[in-house]
Amino acid sequence: MNEMLAWVKYSWSKGFNLEGRARRREFWWNFLFYEVIAIALNICISIFGIILGAIAGPDAGAAISVVLQGLTTIISIVISIVIMLPLYVRRFHDIGMSGWIYLACIVGSFCCCIGTIVLLVLMCQDSKPDNQYGPNPKAFGGTLPNDGGYGNGGYNSGTYY
Repeated sequence: MNEMLAWVKYSWSKGFNLEGRARRREFWWNFLFYEVIAIALNICISIFGIILGAIAGPDAGAAISVVLQGLTTIISIVISIVIMLPLYVRRFHDIGMSGWIYLACIVGSFCCCIGTIVLLVLMCQDSKPDNQYGPNPKAFGGTLPNDGGYGNGGYNSGTYY
């Protein structure tokens, strides 16, 4: 849990920075963090709908649950696009590809989920050696962004952008 929170905090500290690279570890810990939040929100909304259905009747509970589930879906999409976008781009940079590939995968997701499958396969690839997007983040050692192996400001600090 501490490792996940350390990586999420590190990613937040980078903000909407599309430059540099992101290790698999950084990407997947953030992905897991936001998925856990989305699942927890959906469970809470479902429980709320059940309680409301018991109080106001099943039709009212179902209607409000559908509206709240829709809002949760919109929030999840916004989180995915706004918060995870820089992470996807930096992850693509880490495997030596342009961040624009993410857009192609999103468009491909509407075609039989092909884009989602391609995106999953690409995000699982290991870091490539130094490339035009920066040095290999694994070369700096360490397992956490703040454990001393990445330098004072993380593995993309200083002139590594």
